Amino acid sequence: MGDRKVLVVEPNAARALEWQAALQFLDCDADTVGDFDDVDWPLPGAMDWCAVLVGASVSRTHLKALAERSCAYSAPLPLLIANPDVELTGLGNASGVRVHMPVRYRELSEALVQAASLSARPHVVPPLLSMFR
Repeated sequence: MGDRKVLVVEPNAARALEWQAALQFLDCDADTVGDFDDVDWPLPGAMDWCAVLVGASVSRTHLKALAERSCAYSAPLPLLIANPDVELTGLGNASGVRVHMPVRYRELSEALVQAASLSARPHVVPPLLSMFR
């Protein structure tokens, strides 16, 4: 596979498989988890995800936690948001990119390029979040 890897957080198993297949088609590796609590967050120096794809079935509480956690790294970890009801401006300091279901390869490819651009811009990690480093 390619050198891009995406964490897919999607409780719906069928949708998770769709996202995984689409990412593989676009030459991306995917780590897929069905529950936010199952995410094995890497240390900052070992981060190999370029984005986190947040499925439409992820609860708002877990989305908020994902948004906070994505800001805990010196290079932002963009969120690819599949839930059409979530406002991207409501993610706090997290970077968000909209993706739609059903999967559209061109759109997903463009979202991955945008995510790479967002993660290339380092930011200052707030002191309280630096405990995750």
